[in-house]
Amino acid sequence: MPLALQLKYKIADKLVLSKLREVFGGRIKFMPCGGAPLAADMVSFFHSFGLNVKCGYGLTETTATVTFFGDTHFEFNSAGKPLKGTQIKIAENNEILVKGPGVIKGYYKKPEATAQAFKNGWFCTGDAGKIDEKGNLVITDRIKDLMKTSGGKYIAPQKLESALINDSFIEQIAVIGDQQKYVTALAVPSFENLKKYALEHKISFENVEELIHHNQIKDLFERRFEELQKEFSKFEKIKKFTLLPEEFSIESGEITATLKLKRKVIQKKYKTLIDKMYSE
Repeated sequence: MPLALQLKYKIADKLVLSKLREVFGGRIKFMPCGGAPLAADMVSFFHSFGLNVKCGYGLTETTATVTFFGDTHFEFNSAGKPLKGTQIKIAENNEILVKGPGVIKGYYKKPEATAQAFKNGWFCTGDAGKIDEKGNLVITDRIKDLMKTSGGKYIAPQKLESALINDSFIEQIAVIGDQQKYVTALAVPSFENLKKYALEHKISFENVEELIHHNQIKDLFERRFEELQKEFSKFEKIKKFTLLPEEFSIESGEITATLKLKRKVIQKKYKTLIDKMYSE
């Protein structure tokens, strides 16, 4: 590193970066991240001020970790490389297959489930992914979550949801599109930020229901959706959306304890709203 840049970094570290690290305790050597994908720009942000976030991938059946960020040569948009002794490969349908000492031998007293979970000694994770040119695993979606439009195009909803959920105005989002002619979504706004926006733009409202139906709010979300979907193909993009007045919750059965969407429950509960997006 050039001397001038080293000096600038030391000043920045003293005045700003060290203070950010202090927020997380100040002495963290590394912080594991798993359970759900963390956006690449967020991982990059943490690393920029010296918080060593290590992203990984794994399942209960694989004793948690399959892949993990190394100390060097990792990609922010990946889940890292396989642990020593663990093998991964990608099946024809893009499913991630795993073999290694951490993988279960089978499900207790469930021979049928065991037979379905293993193919030629490889454990079928149910997740879709790819291995990049540097050997890093990149997760794309859950196999069972992949959607196919009526036009025959495959949609990876989690990839689309991950791109949208980082927006400050979007708290939760569920992509709809299986066997439909185009993609739609149910979106839960960040009500705190939305109310601030309404006050700043002098939008009057009595309650949340009235706010999400206001034309200026609808226009705001249309602009946000358009901006956030620039990198997606035309057939992948959300064409219509409906804003919801309440968050998806564990209590209502719409999300799991690990905050994953229960898509069938959501589609059944909001069937009327979904049908309306495809009939207008």
